[in-house]
Amino acid sequence: MAPPKVFGIVLAGGEGKRLMPLTADRAKPAVPFAGQYRLIDFAISNLINSSLRQIVVLTQYKSHSLDR
Repeated sequence: MAPPKVFGIVLAGGEGKRLMPLTADRAKPAVPFAGQYRLIDFAISNLINSSLRQIVVLTQYKSHSLDR
């Protein structure tokens, strides 16, 4: 039996007005956490730990700030 074709979707848009000034130059998911992580890293890590290998990240506001 073939494994199910399931993929994860991370909604990573949004201006993050309530997180100002942390979001003045980056998207909300790119806000640093604990010095070496970003907020989006936790969502992606949870998907990977759930055995999902196909992940789609939907961005809008300052999407370039998510590039690494």
